[in-house]
Amino acid sequence: MGVGDATTTPTSALLLTIAQEILSRLSTILFAAQYGTSIAPECKRYRLLADIFNDCAMLLECLSPLLPARSFRVAVLCAASVGKALCGVVAGGAKASLSGHFAVKGDVGELSAVDASQETVVGLVGMLVCFCSITVSVSCSCFFWPIIPLIFVWGLSRVGFSDLGQVRSGICRASCFALF
Repeated sequence: MGVGDATTTPTSALLLTIAQEILSRLSTILFAAQYGTSIAPECKRYRLLADIFNDCAMLLECLSPLLPARSFRVAVLCAASVGKALCGVVAGGAKASLSGHFAVKGDVGELSAVDASQETVVGLVGMLVCFCSITVSVSCSCFFWPIIPLIFVWGLSRVGFSDLGQVRSGICRASCFALF
């Protein structure tokens, strides 16, 4: 099952990888079929959900060595793979919706190219900030962990849309019907 376990075979590692791949691909198909059409109207909410899926998956992977039973550990690692797969589906759908929203005159190709380069710059800046803050965070890690989700939620709140979305449309309909 892993490093330090003398009874582990390469075959069991291969079977774990196959199980993780099968479950993640099935969950991708099922999630896209069930929720694919609702991602665009509520893309900010689903983008946050994608990060929650990813964070939970990474937490499960980090905690898996602490689990006592091998079969339970396999289930947790498979659940982590499912979480990462769902993150990919939801984040990809939300990104496509956001790209379509910000494309002004059908320039989705240019927008995607600029977006990819911006993501590269943001990734580089993030790595530099992490590199510089590592020494500080070792002594006071309780300060940094709450800040990261707050920055992300603040960034999502700064994105404005020209359409109402599903929740706001429902509120408007209810207000209009209440008048009559």
